[in-house]
Amino acid sequence: MLALLSAPWKVLGQTILDSLYVVVTIQPNGDGKIVEKRMMHVGQEGTELFIPVNRLDAQSRLSGFKVFDEHGELYYEYVSDWESLRSRDQKTLKCSIVPGDDNSFELCWGMGHDGLRTYWVSYTITNLVRSFSDVDGFKRELVAPGGFPLPRYTKVIITKDGEELKKEDVEVGGGGFNGDVHFGNVSVVAESKIPMTENDSILVSCKFRKGIFNPQLVSDMTFDEVYTNTPLPHYNNIIGAVKTLGTLAKAAVLAVIAAVAALFAFVVLMKRKKETNK
Repeated sequence: MLALLSAPWKVLGQTILDSLYVVVTIQPNGDGKIVEKRMMHVGQEGTELFIPVNRLDAQSRLSGFKVFDEHGELYYEYVSDWESLRSRDQKTLKCSIVPGDDNSFELCWGMGHDGLRTYWVSYTITNLVRSFSDVDGFKRELVAPGGFPLPRYTKVIITKDGEELKKEDVEVGGGGFNGDVHFGNVSVVAESKIPMTENDSILVSCKFRKGIFNPQLVSDMTFDEVYTNTPLPHYNNIIGAVKTLGTLAKAAVLAVIAAVAALFAFVVLMKRKKETNK
C-alpha cells in the first residue's frame, strides 16, 4: 500500500510536473536567453514532452534549443524530422522544434525512462525586448497554455545579463493565471503557487527605462500603442469573455426558468380561486 501511495504516477501511468522554474536573462541587445528547470514524475504512458511558444513577433526568432538531463550533462540530440508517432525508445535523448501556424512552435523532446526526472531546457528568443518611443520593453507569455504536462507550481524570473535590475528602472504587470507579478530584490518575478489549468498562461509585461538595454528592434510608436493594437499571443481575453458570456447565459436561463415557474404557479393559483368561487 505504501508503495502505491509513494509512486502514484507509476500506478496511473500519469506524468506530473511538480515544479517549473523559468529564468529569462535579457541580453544587452534585447534577446532573451531562457532556461527552464522542470522537476517531474514521469509515468509509463506517453512518449514526449513539449513546450508551446506561441505567436512570436515577425522579427523574432527561436534558436539554440537544447535539452539536458538531471545533472545538466547528458545532451539531447537535435533532429529535424520529429515524428509524434514514434515510440518512446525512438524519441529517447532526442529533441526538436516543431513549427506551427502564426509563427508558433513546440519545443519537443523524448520522455526517456519513467520515475523522478529533472529536465533542463534552454533556448533563445531574439528581439524579446524592443525599443519604443517612450520605453524599452516586451509583453508576452513566458509560460504559454497547452503545454504538457501542466505545472503544479510555477516561478518565472526575469533578469538582466551581467547586472542587477533596480525597481525604479522597470514597470511590471501581467496576468492570465492565479498568482502575481512583482519586482523582487533584483529581478521581476511571476509566481503561481497552485496548479495551472489548460487555459492558464503567465503573461508578463515589462517597461524598462531607456538606456538599460540597446534593443536592435526599434519602433517609433509607444509601448501602449503597439500592444493595444496587437493581439496577445494567446486568447486569454477571449476565453475570459466566453466564460463570462457562459455565466451570463446560465444566469439568463435560470432567470427564464424561475419566471416560467412563477407564471405557472400564478396560473394554478388563479385556477384554484376560480374553482373556489364557483
